[in-house]
Amino acid sequence: MLPASTTEKGQCAAYPNTCKTPAGETVALLPYANHAALEHSDMNTVASTVFIVGKNAVTENSEIVASSGDEAGVDGGVISGTVSGSCRFRLGSSAVSIEGYAVAYSGTLIGQNGANANAPSGIQVSPSQARVFVEP
Repeated sequence: MLPASTTEKGQCAAYPNTCKTPAGETVALLPYANHAALEHSDMNTVASTVFIVGKNAVTENSEIVASSGDEAGVDGGVISGTVSGSCRFRLGSSAVSIEGYAVAYSGTLIGQNGANANAPSGIQVSPSQARVFVEP
């Protein structure tokens, strides 16, 4: 059992997020750590009728509006072409659904930095809360 995700807090991270970074007169491909905070979730994509410890539940349908950590790669991600892009959960609990979507949990895989995620293998690395647990 793992902690269910909410909009209270919780961090997602992915590495490497390789971006085109100016280096003098050339452009270098440099890896960055990409981070996203669940409290920056798009409120139109989280559960509107289910609350966990007083905060909206997060599901596989939820989106975090922006990530950070790759801002120096101003020429964009090698794959996504974006910097500080949105993040989307890739899956959720196989046992618990909220409003028709699998609930996200600490350890859930997440695509970070845009729809064509530069860092497709991100993960929720810190829990949102420690009272309600779900089965992966």
